Amino acid sequence: KGGFAIVAAGISEALIATAGGIIVAVVSTLAYNAFQTKWGQIVLMVRLQVEEFAEVLGEWKQLHGN
Repeated sequence: KGGFAIVAAGISEALIATAGGIIVAVVSTLAYNAFQTKWGQIVLMVRLQVEEFAEVLGEWKQLHGN
């Protein structure tokens, strides 16, 4: 009589904890992927700006002989 109710309560608690863990994992994964995508865009933008600056600096150096 009391054994089944105790087991059922434990299973219920475990299922709720598992569902909560899955929700946290999914949200965390989505946030991580969004961050990685944005970070990749920033790195690419900086790389392009540095390459452009290096090109302009090289042209300036050729014009001024230094």
